[in-house]
Amino acid sequence: MLKRTILYKNQLPLLFTILADDPYYRFLTPSFSTFVRKIEDDNWSKQQFVSVDRYDNVIGYFEADILPKAHFVGNLTIVRFNRENTYNFIFAKDLLDFFVKLFFYYEYKKINFTVAVTSPNEFWYDRFIHKYGGNIVGIKRENFALENGLLLDEKIYEIFKGEFKQEFKKLYPKTYDRHVRELTLKKG
Repeated sequence: MLKRTILYKNQLPLLFTILADDPYYRFLTPSFSTFVRKIEDDNWSKQQFVSVDRYDNVIGYFEADILPKAHFVGNLTIVRFNRENTYNFIFAKDLLDFFVKLFFYYEYKKINFTVAVTSPNEFWYDRFIHKYGGNIVGIKRENFALENGLLLDEKIYEIFKGEFKQEFKKLYPKTYDRHVRELTLKKG
């Protein structure tokens, strides 16, 4: 279930610290590890959510860097703390709910984000972006530095609100109608 991060801010430092030494997560942040993630007390420049299981344990983290004047998302942070298969469904559902919240409720115009080429997540982001009407904009060569100094290429994605909603409506028509009723702010 997708919940506001501020409600779980005491659990996050331990979870991010554990990730710092796991080689699987070396693609998470370029050049260094952030042990204590700053949890904002408003949503002016960031939207921060966690994915929690049915026992209220944090299993994932989602952050969107907002460019308020342009009203779009400039970058995403997506972290799954537990890689066990049992959490794939919950995390995947919450990831989609995160995009739904950004596009349906907040009505951001578009989302830009990147991934280090060769990251284990690159394949999943490619699938997600194609499924929901986004694009691979290009690749910045040697633009992502790992802690050991290795430079990797960085892939750039973008997805627009209109295309996302159109594809979402094709895939999940009943859910789309419910989101429009429940999340979209009424105008006039």
